[in-house]
Amino acid sequence: MSEREGLFRRRTVGGRREFRTVIKHNEEEYARVESMAQGAGISRARLYERSLRARGVVEAEQLAEISLKMEAALRMIGLAGNNLNQAARVANSTGDVHAPQIQASADMIDNYLAELVRLLKKTSDTIEGSAFADRDQVLVDDDHSDEDFE
Repeated sequence: MSEREGLFRRRTVGGRREFRTVIKHNEEEYARVESMAQGAGISRARLYERSLRARGVVEAEQLAEISLKMEAALRMIGLAGNNLNQAARVANSTGDVHAPQIQASADMIDNYLAELVRLLKKTSDTIEGSAFADRDQVLVDDDHSDEDFE
């Protein structure tokens, strides 16, 4: 099965979406939406979907920025974990322990875990502080995965 067929199949497993919304913009609005989507590394459709889920465009933009920072922190934790594994491999095979390398990796993990906690709190604050936080209903159908919009 080709990669394209796999993507099509994945999108349609939950059923096709029946409705489509067309949004028309003037030049300035289109440039702003396009810029926001490119800045977040997502499509315009994904930007609109995130805006609905975040209950506002500003919140969606903030959440996209936070998400990118979280991904970077997770990558750095993974790198530090690899460094620890390498130090452990050397220690196990040669008996030579590089304490400064181990301490630096552990400190790096601690720092990025603290950053993740800070970003999670910021995410919560962004959602709670949104203009629509007091609404009872969420405006989107959560039964569909993110793959439907990529």
